[in-house]
Amino acid sequence: MSTLLLLFLFLGSLGGIFFIIVRHMPAVASLKPEELVHIRHQQLKSEILLTRFQRVVITPVENFLKNIQPWGKRFGEKFYRLLHLLKALEHYYEKVSLQKQRTATNTNTITNNAEQLLLEAESLTEKGLYDDAERKYIAAIALDPKSVLAYEGLGELYFDRKDYAAARETYAYIVKLNERSAAAHARLGAIASASGNLSEAEKDYTKALELSGDLVSSHIDLGIVHQTMEKHEEALQNFLKARELEPKNPRVLDLLLATAIILGKRSLAEEMLAALAETNPENQKLEELQKRVAEIPEEIVEDKKVRRKK
Repeated sequence: MSTLLLLFLFLGSLGGIFFIIVRHMPAVASLKPEELVHIRHQQLKSEILLTRFQRVVITPVENFLKNIQPWGKRFGEKFYRLLHLLKALEHYYEKVSLQKQRTATNTNTITNNAEQLLLEAESLTEKGLYDDAERKYIAAIALDPKSVLAYEGLGELYFDRKDYAAARETYAYIVKLNERSAAAHARLGAIASASGNLSEAEKDYTKALELSGDLVSSHIDLGIVHQTMEKHEEALQNFLKARELEPKNPRVLDLLLATAIILGKRSLAEEMLAALAETNPENQKLEELQKRVAEIPEEIVEDKKVRRKK
């Protein structure tokens, strides 16, 4: 083989190396030293890769190096290692790119499948087919273990079936996923209340309101828990906060009126009675409530007015 041809082959090989370097320079520059070591140890084990480049590139270059000066041997060793490393890097990034494409495709597929299972589960729940719906929710969770919607659906299903232990366990896991979920804490309160654990319900509702004070339903529910526990003053405060948020909510007005009657607060009771009559004039209990308000002794409520007169 002529010296000119050998030189041509050598320069061509260098050009190939330069092409690989330019092509992957941004990626190579971002690699950490430990990643380079990993590539050397893992990628250079590929027999297919080594065989192919031994035949196509390495052997011609080695033959050329045998015919040049002694310094070529040392240069050839470095060249040999560099060539293997660069080709390994090219193989590595092709593999990473393919993995990213597969991951993106798989993620989209999993998301779509999980959403479809949720729709099916909701439909089955509406039809009262709880066992089938439960299987759908669990299948959705298996595809997407962090799907809050799937856990919420499953928790509501258990709640509707009065399986309060399973419902509480499900919502407790939602809190683990997001401990600042006011809605999840409120639902735990509802589960505790339904199962007769009023002190636990009080804690759960209080936590929900600490996280989000504008939950009207939680103010109402906590007030009802306090009523049941005969903590009427605390109940009154929760109903008043609920009224601040929804001034014309008939249920809030009704609860406030009932609590005012229990506590003997006639002026507040009269105010709530008037508001309730305005908001819900067809309420059949209005006449009876008016009688109960009229039975509240004047001196209990008018105490402040009496002090002013004095």
